Amino acid sequence: MSQSLLDHFPLISRIRRNHGLEHATMSVLGERFKGLPMAGMSGLQGFVLFADLPTEIVCDAGLEALKRLEGGESKLAVHPNCGTNLTVASLLAGLTAWIVMAGMSRSARLKIWKFPLALLFAVPVFILTKPLGMRVQRTLTTNAEPNGMQLAQVTSQRINDHTFHRVTTRF
Repeated sequence: MSQSLLDHFPLISRIRRNHGLEHATMSVLGERFKGLPMAGMSGLQGFVLFADLPTEIVCDAGLEALKRLEGGESKLAVHPNCGTNLTVASLLAGLTAWIVMAGMSRSARLKIWKFPLALLFAVPVFILTKPLGMRVQRTLTTNAEPNGMQLAQVTSQRINDHTFHRVTTRF
C-alpha cells in the first residue's frame, strides 16, 4: 500500500495507526461477541475502548487485531460505525440544506417551504454518503499498516456499571 501524505507528519500518522488498530480490535470483538455495544476513541498514546468485557479479552483481541493487520487484513481498519461516517454524512447533508435554503427566494410565500425542501434534499444526501465516509476513513482518518506498532499495555477501569479500557501502543 502506498504511503499517504498524512504519514509524513509523525503525530498524525500515529493517531491514524491507533485509529486503525481501534477499529480492528472492535471488529475482532464484534466477531466474538455479536451485538456487543462498543465505542472507542483514538489518540497519540493508543485508544480508549468502552465495552463491558474483562481486560484479558480486550488485550487478546488487540493482539489478534494487530497480527491480522500485519498479515494484510486492511479491511479491519475501516469500521461501519465510525464517527467519521456520521461526520461526513452530517457535513454534506448540512451543506445541502444550507444551499437549498440560501438559494430560495426571499418572498414570504416561499419562506414556509424552505425547511421542508431543505430536508427533502438533505435526508437522501445523509443516507447516500455512507460509502463516502468509509472512503474518508481509508484515506484520511485510519491507517491499516502497523509498521512496527506494538501493544504496550491494556488497563481497565469500571465506573458506574460500565467498563472502559485504555489500550496503550508503542512505535
